[in-house]
Amino acid sequence: MHAIGSRVALGVLSCLGVAALPAHPASAQLVRVYATNSGGDAVSIIDPASHKTVASLNDIEGAHGVAFSPDGSRVYISNEADSTLDRKRTS
Repeated sequence: MHAIGSRVALGVLSCLGVAALPAHPASAQLVRVYATNSGGDAVSIIDPASHKTVASLNDIEGAHGVAFSPDGSRVYISNEADSTLDRKRTS
């Protein structure tokens, strides 16, 4: 999984630190869990079936909250270190 990222200014964002999303909206059988690490600089993407990390989103220092676009194509991660919102592609 490769990510294309960008940042926008963060206003007020209230999200959970762990979120699950089907990797393809049409296929609810393929699910990934996005787990933030607010003490580090990465978000782990976990396959809940195997309990293994299958990918990670790096260079997001102080990642805290996770939210997804309505179509599931993008993940938004609050970055507490920079007070920004990082936007990445989910696939």
